[in-house]
Amino acid sequence: MRELSFALEVVSRRWTLLLVLNLAFFSCAFITALAADSFPSFSWAGASSLFAGRGEGGFFLTLVTIFAFNLVWAGFALITVPGLLFFPLSTALLMYRAFLWGLLLHFQPTCFYPTILPLFCLEGEAYVFAATGGTLVGASWLNPNAIYRNEQLPRLQAMKRAFKEFLVCYMCTVVTLLFAAALESCILTF
Repeated sequence: MRELSFALEVVSRRWTLLLVLNLAFFSCAFITALAADSFPSFSWAGASSLFAGRGEGGFFLTLVTIFAFNLVWAGFALITVPGLLFFPLSTALLMYRAFLWGLLLHFQPTCFYPTILPLFCLEGEAYVFAATGGTLVGASWLNPNAIYRNEQLPRLQAMKRAFKEFLVCYMCTVVTLLFAAALESCILTF
């Protein structure tokens, strides 16, 4: 129970950062989806072959594959790790993911929207949590006073505290990506 109260405390303390990243992610995806007609034309001819084998291994194998890819590659390696090194990179790469989602939404027939939009919301929120964690740890070692105002923490103590908050953000990322992978597995296998 203590862990849950700490998680709620972290989310309430970082509410502004979560709100800004959510607004940036979903706005970027929406604007990209609307503006994709003005981009230079490119072919999505190979896209059908990308999805040809997905879902053929059964529900559980599809779930594990999608979850592992989204967590390890898309969430951790692409969004979080660069932010640990230099915190603005988490936000920049989050916007890159939003751009890709916007393109995906633009080129889908609208009849697929009832299945794609919940998946988009779940994965988007998971990536926002991942970017929040990367931003917190990355900023804590560069400028601890910016993250922990009025506390005058030494750099090492600020990093330890930010790492605890990072773990909470990643717990939220894992749970959200698990739900997203289950939904995507249902879409692909049933």
